[in-house]
Amino acid sequence: MNNPGTKKAADKKKTATASTGFREKSPLPFDRQNYVLMAVCFAVIVIGFMIMAGTEEIFSFSKMVIAPIIVLIGYGIGMYGIMRVPRAKAEQV
Repeated sequence: MNNPGTKKAADKKKTATASTGFREKSPLPFDRQNYVLMAVCFAVIVIGFMIMAGTEEIFSFSKMVIAPIIVLIGYGIGMYGIMRVPRAKAEQV
């Protein structure tokens, strides 16, 4: 016996693609590039804080100017990585 509710649930889990017909939706909210951007974000922020920790000089130019800029760039990359819509989802909308 076919249960109509099961068929509807199976149809909702698939999306149409131009080349392969149907494929199942990814259970992850982001695609691979979003996660790569988040990893780059984390690395840039860590580098910025390492520069901020620096050496014995408290008021050096690299600690006071360069490191905060690097950290802000890292946060910007992270926001872009979170807000970026994968191409497959953008085409569906």
